[in-house]
Amino acid sequence: MTELHNAPEVLDPRSLRIVRGFYRAALCCALFPMFTGISILTAYWATYADSLITAGLFMLPVGTCIVIVGVAFSTICGLYQRKVRRLNIRLPTRRWRLFFVVLLLLANFPVAIACARAGIDLSQSQIVDVRNETGSIIDQCTIEAPGDHREFTSLAPGSHVRARLHSNMDGNVVVIVHQGGRTERIVAQDYVSGNGFHSRVHVKPGLTSTVE
Repeated sequence: MTELHNAPEVLDPRSLRIVRGFYRAALCCALFPMFTGISILTAYWATYADSLITAGLFMLPVGTCIVIVGVAFSTICGLYQRKVRRLNIRLPTRRWRLFFVVLLLLANFPVAIACARAGIDLSQSQIVDVRNETGSIIDQCTIEAPGDHREFTSLAPGSHVRARLHSNMDGNVVVIVHQGGRTERIVAQDYVSGNGFHSRVHVKPGLTSTVE
């Protein structure tokens, strides 16, 4: 008799809308930190902007708080579903959907760890972009760092190459360009000691190359 007496309260459309709102909020709490973290990592890989490191570090505690809120919303939905299941009433949100949201919420933690490790690896790598602005083909381009190097051949006019170096030794990073029997040595970074950086070398005619 008690369950039948409470049935109208469970079926209240307003209550159903509130529970659906909690479910959607939990889903947003699961997706937002994950996609934001991956987006920040992707943007950092493309640009190496220092501000993105700050954004990534800021997102770790913020994302954790959002996930905790999402777990609370999921718990509310789960308790409501458990209540209406006793009354043999059609659930507003299927159980597997709620279970999937919980898995997404928990997946944020390994994703955050993976993004953090990838970000640390990227921040410690030495990136050198070389662009051929000479108007003719570069026969060979060698990018050297202490204990590591990359070689490229036949660099067409207007094209560019990127080298990702992992040097843990002291020294400088240089770009050696061989073109038409001439050799130019360009210092891309004065000093490295396991630290990361991103340099852009513009190879220009007449030994007027520049480094950004």
